[in-house]
Amino acid sequence: MARLLVRTALANLRSRPLQTVLVGLILAAASATLALAVSLRAGAADPYEKIARATNAADVHVVGRGDLAALAHAPGVKAAEGPFRLLGVRIRSRPTNYDIVVEGVGARPPRIDRPKLTDGRWLSGAPGELVLDRPTARRRGIHVGQRLAVLPRDPRTALTVVGIAVSAGRGPSWVSAGTLAALPPGNDPMGRVLELQLTDRGASRAFVDDVRRRYAPEQLNAYDWRDDRQEVTDRTSTSSVVLGSASLAALLAVGFIIANAIGGRILASRRDIGLLKAAGFTPGGVTALFVVENLVVAGAASLVGTAVGIALSPLLLEPTASLMGTATPSGLRAVTVAAGVLGVVAVVCLFTALPAWRAGRLGVLEAIALGRTSVSTKPSRAARVAVALRLPPAVVLGVKDAFANRSRAAMTIASLALTMGTVIMALGTEATYRRVIQDSSLRAKPYELMVDANDVSPAHTRSLLGAQSAKVAGTATVVGTTASVPGSPVDVWARALGGDYQRRPYAVRDGRMIAGPGEAIVGRGLLDALGLHVGDRLPLEADGARLDLRIVGRYVEPDNDGRTAIFDRRSVPPAALARFGPVQYELQLHRRSDAHAVQAALVRSSGGQMDVEVTEDGVRQERSDLRPVVYGTDAVLLAIGLVNLLTTLLLGIRERVRDFAIFKVVGLTPRQVLAAVTSGGTLLASIAVVAGIATGLPIFHALVTVTNPSDGPDLVTAPTWWWVVLMFPATLVFTTLASVLPARRAAAIRPAEALRYE
Repeated sequence: MARLLVRTALANLRSRPLQTVLVGLILAAASATLALAVSLRAGAADPYEKIARATNAADVHVVGRGDLAALAHAPGVKAAEGPFRLLGVRIRSRPTNYDIVVEGVGARPPRIDRPKLTDGRWLSGAPGELVLDRPTARRRGIHVGQRLAVLPRDPRTALTVVGIAVSAGRGPSWVSAGTLAALPPGNDPMGRVLELQLTDRGASRAFVDDVRRRYAPEQLNAYDWRDDRQEVTDRTSTSSVVLGSASLAALLAVGFIIANAIGGRILASRRDIGLLKAAGFTPGGVTALFVVENLVVAGAASLVGTAVGIALSPLLLEPTASLMGTATPSGLRAVTVAAGVLGVVAVVCLFTALPAWRAGRLGVLEAIALGRTSVSTKPSRAARVAVALRLPPAVVLGVKDAFANRSRAAMTIASLALTMGTVIMALGTEATYRRVIQDSSLRAKPYELMVDANDVSPAHTRSLLGAQSAKVAGTATVVGTTASVPGSPVDVWARALGGDYQRRPYAVRDGRMIAGPGEAIVGRGLLDALGLHVGDRLPLEADGARLDLRIVGRYVEPDNDGRTAIFDRRSVPPAALARFGPVQYELQLHRRSDAHAVQAALVRSSGGQMDVEVTEDGVRQERSDLRPVVYGTDAVLLAIGLVNLLTTLLLGIRERVRDFAIFKVVGLTPRQVLAAVTSGGTLLASIAVVAGIATGLPIFHALVTVTNPSDGPDLVTAPTWWWVVLMFPATLVFTTLASVLPARRAAAIRPAEALRYE
């Protein structure tokens, strides 16, 4: 029996080569998308895990100026190393200077968080040697043997890069303790770092929370291995969510196509089904025949699609792996193969078995009876509306045929609605990025340029900025530090504003902008973490100062999980304010288009001592990184939608061969045939557009919120109305493409052959 089922299934597939190929292609596309999504999620943390094992990574890092040695003997600590001194060092470079953090270690690498060399050698103990962290080396194009000039400028304290290394932590660069002590004054002492390994690695979060409760943030701070891993996986999290959502939509769309195809097969094979049952096939045997038939296609297509997904996954994982200095993770893993193959096979089985079981339960005489069909002979409501509107007869015919098989029409609309929903989400993504680029306050950066002028005197900085006064509309200053809330383990990034910050306020969504000392605006994450609301008091401890602020507004803050407070610098005693971080300048320009010109002028006039960042550049890069994923998945779903519509139209024509033959006898021209087929497809696609808009917008809102909970709800933007309107003429083009082949099939019907038994 099994051999008979397989031979019959293969014969049926060979009899329908076009349908078999189309179904195979969309199954392969769905499998590739699913395998890529699973591979990306499963492999995102691989670079971190590899480096963590290779470097004997710390479970907890403690950084600060307090008594770190006592924590080395705290309950739950298995091993400790350090503390090692940290120093922020300014490196002279072109076109701009930059900062690195160096850690003073011995001639032997540390045992815990031991740096892994990717180039060069370790420190020999000779003065002036530096092992540079790999991300900085790649970003700055630095190689082994290069000499780095340390500011304030002193030829005797130049650092020579003898090696490049990577660590699992937020790696500093490494020098000997003697080299660190010889670095010129004026660089930023950052305290010391203690590396800890715990008896129970899973308890690291509780350990960190306990440290944060017991110590003020200006004294010391702690973070654990989960924070290190999160920095790595953040690079792929958004792509993973987009691919996961697209693969789910693709699987549903594939299911609808399979259900449509099997429904058409059953209608075309009712007489064969009757003969099989007369020969002794049970309902289960009939069901098995159709399931085996589709499993042959699904098995081959899912293997091909999974292989494609596995081959593509390194392209998305390579940037992170390269940064960490590890081999790019392979997409070939059991979970990827299982998802790509079994996921598609399961969907095919489900959507095949249900209609096939119903067909298997038909009686023998009922199945053999000629002319028996489930296609409705009554005009649909849409057809009656078309008649009432006095549309051309060919259009009325196409509208009627679109709903001749109501269940198939419903599944086609559902599948196309998924496709149109993804198009809406892609348009929403573009609209959101465009809005953020045009209004930088939505990134908590209400300015065009951020200037770091630590190497330039305040008077010279004012002079250089003043030279750009024709293009600069206003200048604000900002200094930042880590603060704490008494009695809470929550860290707060505190930012004190000065200068002309009122000219261009932050994007305040609840309440209002600060108007003076004693007031603060905060991010959503801080309100949620502390259970506070606009109008509540916010006590802060920052660098020895106690601040009593009143929350007057919630603003859009994408960084630091939204746990940020912004206030007027006059809220802080001058002595404490001096201990905050370095002063940065926020430049607001008359014209946003002048940003790069002003950036180049400031870098040139300062001799490269100013570090000038254009606000919108980061957002543009983020959009450019995400576009291939968004548009690639859209292309897959559009192809699936096109195949679904094509399948529906082909099945409709095959079921109504007799009707088309009669229409041709009474004078239906090939052009009218094309109009009939296209109008039916256009009606189905137009309904799908409306449904896709209605479902795509809320799903897009949910996805943005999931991938960016701190500011996503405030940023998500619906596409502009004219893009939505343009979807309808685009749908006409889409359905015309899908209608060409079915229309040619309908036009090629020969009345004499179709009606020869009448």
